[in-house]
Amino acid sequence: MVPQGVQLKWTDNSAVEDGYEVWVATTCTESPEFPFASVPVNSTAYTGELPDVFCGVIEWYYVVATKDGGYSDYSNSAPPP
Repeated sequence: MVPQGVQLKWTDNSAVEDGYEVWVATTCTESPEFPFASVPVNSTAYTGELPDVFCGVIEWYYVVATKDGGYSDYSNSAPPP
């Protein structure tokens, strides 16, 4: 059996980011959105395992750039595989 995973790609539109975070949005009311992976500066893709979701189901994935402890606007969202 092949393990399921997620593959996301984006355009690096920032020249000053500290890195990127990959977030997931779920149907869970207790924790509807949370980051599950960090990727280094100048990255344009993430490939990895699906995040652990303790309640609800995954609705969307999205990416944000990080800078000095803050976040950029969210990327376009992508549905789960």
